[in-house]
Amino acid sequence: MEVGRTLVAGTMALRGSRIYAAGRTMTIPPERRIILVDDDESLRRALARTLRLAGYAVESYDSADRLAASAVDCSSACLVLDINLPGTSGVDFRLALAAAGQDPPTIFITALDRQDAAAALARLHAPTVLFKPFGNDELLAAVRRVTDAKSRPKSSEHTP
Repeated sequence: MEVGRTLVAGTMALRGSRIYAAGRTMTIPPERRIILVDDDESLRRALARTLRLAGYAVESYDSADRLAASAVDCSSACLVLDINLPGTSGVDFRLALAAAGQDPPTIFITALDRQDAAAALARLHAPTVLFKPFGNDELLAAVRRVTDAKSRPKSSEHTP
């Protein structure tokens, strides 16, 4: 499914789940698509750069409200969400997606201490959390872990 929003980087454009580059169209596998939401611009830019250098297609937003207003399909991406965002929190945004029947793999990032983060995330089942500051390797390992888990069939889907 294509979304009308286009992000341009050099000679490449990202529209929904497709990359348009030099006259070619390539579909982005869901495990290679990241939606990053953090209100700290310098951190958001650094994380987006790290993910892009690792081969991911990244769309970044400074708030969950802007992401929601963009009408981007979040169901086919890995979300990297800050817990504390202006307006709608990362946790509330993720809960709203779940209520709408969407279950994208999600990594929460936070500068909260562990006790405050646990309280904020209590409504979610076993979320993946990275505590700031974290390294690039930690971020990339977490993305691989949650996208691998999402792409594996559930045991109930197996037929004997």
